[in-house]
Amino acid sequence: MSVASKLPLAGRLTFFYGWRIIALGFLLNLMTAGLSSSAFSVFVSPMGEDLGWSRSAIVLATTVGTLAAAVSGNFLGQALDKRQGARLLTTGGLLIIGVSTILIGRVQETWHLYGLFFVGGAVGLSAYPGLITPTIVSKWFVRRRGMAISFASMGLPSSGFILSPYANFLINEVGWRDAWTYLGITALVLTVPWTALFMRRRPEDIGLRPDGDDPETRRGAGEMMPVVPDEHSWTIRQAIATRAFWLILISSSVGMFCFIGVLINFFASVTDSEFGFTQNQATLAFSTFSFLSLLGKLPWAYLADRMDLRLTNAFTYAGPAIAMAVLINASSLWMLILWGAIYGIGASGISLLPSLAWGTYFGRTFLGSIRGITSPVAFFGQAVGPLFAALLYDGLGSYQVPYTVFICLFLLSAILMLFARKPVPPTEVPIRESQRLFPITEGQQALPKPSILGRSK
Repeated sequence: MSVASKLPLAGRLTFFYGWRIIALGFLLNLMTAGLSSSAFSVFVSPMGEDLGWSRSAIVLATTVGTLAAAVSGNFLGQALDKRQGARLLTTGGLLIIGVSTILIGRVQETWHLYGLFFVGGAVGLSAYPGLITPTIVSKWFVRRRGMAISFASMGLPSSGFILSPYANFLINEVGWRDAWTYLGITALVLTVPWTALFMRRRPEDIGLRPDGDDPETRRGAGEMMPVVPDEHSWTIRQAIATRAFWLILISSSVGMFCFIGVLINFFASVTDSEFGFTQNQATLAFSTFSFLSLLGKLPWAYLADRMDLRLTNAFTYAGPAIAMAVLINASSLWMLILWGAIYGIGASGISLLPSLAWGTYFGRTFLGSIRGITSPVAFFGQAVGPLFAALLYDGLGSYQVPYTVFICLFLLSAILMLFARKPVPPTEVPIRESQRLFPITEGQQALPKPSILGRSK
């Protein structure tokens, strides 16, 4: 019996199904990054002026949502390793996120806003760019992983020059309340139907191989099954025992603390009397950042395939440090745009290269679970960064201090990544029977089954 006849979906395809997964990843990153950061940033000032809330009170909503993701991240990561987990998680989660976004336009008290962001964060609103999307894409690609994650992560900067101007337009035309309603409807239409139809966990589930390679097969238990490329998959216990695991985790968490901290506060900071730019000038600079961040994805992926990942990761943190030095001294529009250009080129790798390092260093099989256990630390950085800057502004009346701290921490992230050498795989550990691509046939001896932590049962 052929793979095509056994698995009709794989047999009907004239192109690699993984490209659909990349397209879905792009859409998911576009909408979730926009709702949680780039588009949200546009709402900070108008919501504060209308409701009489401080900036830190509004920005605290993103902190609450990200902390919710930190709590649920382990569950989200493990769900991605289950056969139907990816489709159920993305479809159901995005439905909840879309409805919550619509309801934000009806908030009257701060706890209403916090509650909606908590619900959205718990189902992955803040987790898509850093955890959910790159983990799913990494399971579909090995040799082309860099390019695949790069294409999917283009949704992040695209949210800046698509959803930020869109949100700004809606606020000017219909007010901030109805603007949230339109954004929620847009999110539902662009994500929920397509994840329900097309999301799949990994190529083996539909009889394919990673990267779209020819379906080389081997007979086992009376049927043909695809052969998996030779890539060692680390268990959780093996991964956390390596120095690289902790260096990548700390470096990426500190980097995202700064990166998200700047994005959420950008519009409010540069349109304040301290800098004195208009909302349209801020939108132009932010669009410059987003556009160059989009263009920078493929060059970073190209370099990552040809250079040590430690160097590319270090460079992508050093660039934003330089950009922030420009921003805190910005006195003209061209300097603000220069910030957008440098920050965009450097930051274009922040959502790409750490995710690529996780997959390249630790393999595909337990990748969701490994990324899941890092979520409390990783998302804590994203949660605290925006609030840190907003609180210092409320206390000091200036963004100079928090932005200077961000410069120092970006440089620290770069230094830490230089020491994150790829670990040498331990002695090969047999996988569980439920994870075998070729079940044990009569006459073969089954090996001991390890748990996800690497213990033999």
